Amino acid sequence: MSEKLSEYEKMRAVNVQERMALLEKLNIMEDKEKLKTPKKIQTPAKRKLPKLKSNEDTPRRKSLRILGITSEVQENKVEPPVEYVDPYPRKPAGLLAMSYMCRAEEPEKETSEFISVMNSVEEPKGYGSQDDRNISKFMSSMKKLKLPIANVCKLVPDRIFSVTVHPTESKVLVCAGAKYGAIGIWDVGNGGAEEQTCYLFEPHSRAVNCLEFNPGDHRKLFSCSFDGTVRSADLEKQVFNEVYALPEEEDDYCSHLGFLSPYTLCVSQGDGSVGVLDTRTAGSGSEHSYQLHTRKLRTVSVHPLRKDYILTACITGDASVWDLRAAKKKDSSPVVNFPHKNGVTSAYFSPITGNSVLTTSTDDTVRVYDTTNLDGSAKIIQMIKHDNHVGRWLTNFRSAWHPQREDVFVVGSMSRPRQIEVFYNQGISYQPHGLRSDNLASVCSINAFHPTLDVLAGGNSSGRVHVFS
Repeated sequence: MSEKLSEYEKMRAVNVQERMALLEKLNIMEDKEKLKTPKKIQTPAKRKLPKLKSNEDTPRRKSLRILGITSEVQENKVEPPVEYVDPYPRKPAGLLAMSYMCRAEEPEKETSEFISVMNSVEEPKGYGSQDDRNISKFMSSMKKLKLPIANVCKLVPDRIFSVTVHPTESKVLVCAGAKYGAIGIWDVGNGGAEEQTCYLFEPHSRAVNCLEFNPGDHRKLFSCSFDGTVRSADLEKQVFNEVYALPEEEDDYCSHLGFLSPYTLCVSQGDGSVGVLDTRTAGSGSEHSYQLHTRKLRTVSVHPLRKDYILTACITGDASVWDLRAAKKKDSSPVVNFPHKNGVTSAYFSPITGNSVLTTSTDDTVRVYDTTNLDGSAKIIQMIKHDNHVGRWLTNFRSAWHPQREDVFVVGSMSRPRQIEVFYNQGISYQPHGLRSDNLASVCSINAFHPTLDVLAGGNSSGRVHVFS
């Protein structure tokens, strides 16, 4: 045992000698000795602070509030008011030249071309009549409609709020109203897909929520805007005439219009009232004003046969029929009321007899009511569950009748693939048919039929118009 320990000690001594020799070779031992000697820490010299001056001679500040003294400077100080500058001010009142409102590189040339196109339009023949085809033949023609790429056009620069089709049969003229006051007119089929013939004017400063051709003179296009004005495009004088205007200082707007006659029309407003005006009288005021609701109105519709009855759609969820002869009273009540759970975005009489009312609501329903007898009862024909939740970036859906039929209407759709839904009554209930195409890839919120031709135009929220023909 002792011999083994002695051998182990010999081996350990050899290892120690080898390690020490390696450390001496690397000069580690010298560095170790240097680290053991502590360095002297030099303390910085103290800096002499300057003597403070005595403040015995300077008086101490005291609060004016404690002393009970009011400052005249603070009392007389008036901050200048912050003036709000409207980025989209209302256009000048009165007549506006079309060439001045034209948005083109050569406005004079563009306007003259537009006037010549409108002057060449033939008078509509079957406008206001009824389509005699049975529903099966009509829907078979609807199902044959196509959407070629040449029938898709960027007509206005921003979101579309209104669409209408000129009733002439000589050509297809589609008009669209945009968010910031622009009105686009498209001569469909003239120029092909690459060079489409379009004319752009800007007679308003806010959304053009309604476009209607005068039923007595189809060369006059009436536009109703959120800027509080209603204008008429007069092709003979080549001007946009201001036929109705609300005071600019009032926080109000015009939302929709309907014709009582070729010369008189009613305008729904944001304060819940309806103004009736005569375009033949001078000035831009209304002949009568009826305060029918307490909240905003979306649309107004005139009964096609009984012109004393109008239909209003309100954001409170009420679609109401009113008798204008009795609406002059302050405590007047509607003849018939159609309540909804949420706001009503549109309500229209059927175009031929007015025996039906079509409503669209944000409660995700499209409803058809029976108005054969305006005796206070509200009999519902059918309530269709329909996704009307479009969000903030899309225009609200507004179901629209076919101008020659009372069993067909069109409405936008949130379904995929993208489509425009045409509902038709088979005698029992309304059934949908979706018009689809590879060239339709967006939601068309606002749609309108041609009065006599098998043509359907739909506008989306990027300013594009799609024409099925």
